[in-house]
Order: sequence, then C-alpha cells, then structure tokens
Amino acid sequence: DQQKQAVPITKGACVSDRALAEKNRSTPINFSFFGQVDGRAYGKRALNAITKIVIHNGGYTAKGNNDTWQKRPAAAHYTIQRDGIIFQHAGEECVVPHAPGGNKEGIGIEINIDKANGTSCNSLKSSSKPEDVKSACSPTAAQYAALTKLIDDIIKRTSAKRVAEQIVGHCELGDSNGHGDPRAFDWTQIGLDNNTKKTMAKGHACSWYLPF
Repeated sequence: DQQKQAVPITKGACVSDRALAEKNRSTPINFSFFGQVDGRAYGKRALNAITKIVIHNGGYTAKGNNDTWQKRPAAAHYTIQRDGIIFQHAGEECVVPHAPGGNKEGIGIEINIDKANGTSCNSLKSSSKPEDVKSACSPTAAQYAALTKLIDDIIKRTSAKRVAEQIVGHCELGDSNGHGDPRAFDWTQIGLDNNTKKTMAKGHACSWYLPF
C-alpha cells in the first residue's frame, strides 16, 4: 500500500529559493516547513510560466501534510490552516506533484478541513444533504480571507489571473483521478461566480459538492 509504505525522499529537481519566496510579499507566510519536500519536486520553472492556482482540501494541518509528504510521492506549495495561517512548503518555482494535469503550470494550495461533529468531509456521499456537506466541508472565514490575500500575492508574481479558468479546484482538472476537492467551496468568497464553477465542474467528481 503506497500510503503506508515510506517513499524515500531523494534529491529533487528543484531547490526552493527562500529569498525568492520572501520577495515582495503582502501577506504573512510561515516558513517552518519550507523546502522539506524539495525531494518531491520534478522540475523547475520561471514564475511567469505559472498560469493556474489549484485549490485542494484535506484533513491535515501543515505539519500533517509535511509528515505525509515525507512518506508519499506528493506535495503542494501551501497549506492554509483553519485559523488562516499560511504555510509555504515549496518554492513556487518548483514543480511538485499535487494535481496531475495541473502540476507544470499550477501552484497547489491545501485548505485544511477538520471534522464537523465527528463527520469527515471525505466520508460524505453524493446522497448527503447540502447542509451536511456545508457543515463538514466548508473553509473558515479566516481561510477564505487568507486565500484571497495569497491569490493576490501569487498573481503579482506569475501569469495567473483571478478568472474561473485559472483559479480552479483539483476536481476540475482532467486527470484528477476521481478527486472531489474542494468540497462545498464558496467561490464568491475569492471573487468568482458559483454558477460558473458549477458549470465547469459538471461531470467531475466535485459536481455534487457545490450546494451554493
């Protein structure tokens, strides 16, 4: 089982540049785990080659993600915790495996989703009531605010724009392999339109997770 067996960290194809990561930032970033998943990188790119921001969600904090990625061939650039603190794991110039179909041109952002009343977001089925999906899967107001600021930061440095085609959920990518995240995500909180996103998600694993 790949999730149980450790996959050794080896020297990656990119070394995260701390000076570049700190340059012209307009929002606070926690660098506690910065560069620790560089062994998962498989390429390096210019920042102007970045055209997508890919939003994920899962049950792990930044430390949980960092620990998990030490054992699995996966990583993302950022984690935003429930309190809105943003952790950067890898330099944006590094290509890391967070979303097949969106790795080379995308920056991966993990939104930490905790259990709600003992219910895990990932355990819900398509027959779940919309209110139950919202309760178990919605980001906090602090996470939405932090994500908005982080997107502003990323747009300043890259070719990504605040448009529905370039700020996407993991599930919208063609090779998402059944991933349904981000679940119960209110796109209006980051300046996009929910109806547009519902149309874009049609036929993908997250289509029933958009009860807004």
